Amino acid sequence: MKVLVTGGTGFLGEYLVRELLSHHYEVILLVRNPETNPFCNHQNVVSLEGDILDIMALELAVQEADYVIHAAAMVSFQASSYAKMNQINVEGTANLVNVCLEGGVKKLIFISSIAALGRTVGQEQITENTKWVNSPLNSRYANSKRKAELEVFRGKEEGLEVAILCPGVILGAGDWDRSSGKIFKIIHQGLLFYNRGINGYVGAPDVAKAARLMIESPIKNGERFILVADSLSQKTLFTLIANSMKKKPPRWELPPFLAYIAGFAFEMWGKITGKNPLISRETVRTSLHQHYYDGSKIVRELDFQYTPLAQVIEEAGADYLVKQQKLLT
Repeated sequence: MKVLVTGGTGFLGEYLVRELLSHHYEVILLVRNPETNPFCNHQNVVSLEGDILDIMALELAVQEADYVIHAAAMVSFQASSYAKMNQINVEGTANLVNVCLEGGVKKLIFISSIAALGRTVGQEQITENTKWVNSPLNSRYANSKRKAELEVFRGKEEGLEVAILCPGVILGAGDWDRSSGKIFKIIHQGLLFYNRGINGYVGAPDVAKAARLMIESPIKNGERFILVADSLSQKTLFTLIANSMKKKPPRWELPPFLAYIAGFAFEMWGKITGKNPLISRETVRTSLHQHYYDGSKIVRELDFQYTPLAQVIEEAGADYLVKQQKLLT
């Protein structure tokens, strides 16, 4: 079986590719530079040049694929990048759905996000059946992923077999400067504060395993699964990360008004440097609230078992320490 993985050289993408290769799938990658991706010399990986906005490249890639895992996405908290984020997340997904319909793909597995489920003040628990409500707590990224899901459901109505995975914040070993690795980096440097928020988290290997199971399991067309091993307070998360790297955990809760000031400062620094800020006023608004997610559906229906987050974080912290030591030597 051949599987096209979009975003296959990203943080999660590398986990997806390794999971598929370990179960004897052949993998097709759509990358901007086929010669520099980490799997370019693997005998069971075919690298094609292009991206999800390149329809001709997509058509070529899909012609060779039995299944597609769509993990390519852009996350940005910088106002100047919002149009580009919508283009990649929404238009790119629409392009992929269209070529999957034309190319006779057996199933499209879309890696969405818990953000696409929506957040409102006072929610007790969020499930796959939670109705989207327009709310100040829904970020522009959340809106883009929700619109991308609608493109996937449109594909289902037009005859495409689909499954949607909604992971929480994905934790795992990887690059210090990508995705959740930035959290490990800033705590390793000495973070003093946390806020009162609660969010859902999951290990990257579990997301990769769930995506593979979507290929292999006879689930109902259009099923959606939350992937959250547990909902953790920011204090608990930061303490686990700090302990994994033998650092002191943050000690003080940051008052909301100072958190907003920090978000504004990061936004301004992002404008000066041209880099995507780690936090923004938008993310601060979300992170100050407590959101609980029910990730039990996949456990019930596919006999899936989550890796405990303490284990995920311990292993990731150890990996980051090894990489830091190599940088120093």
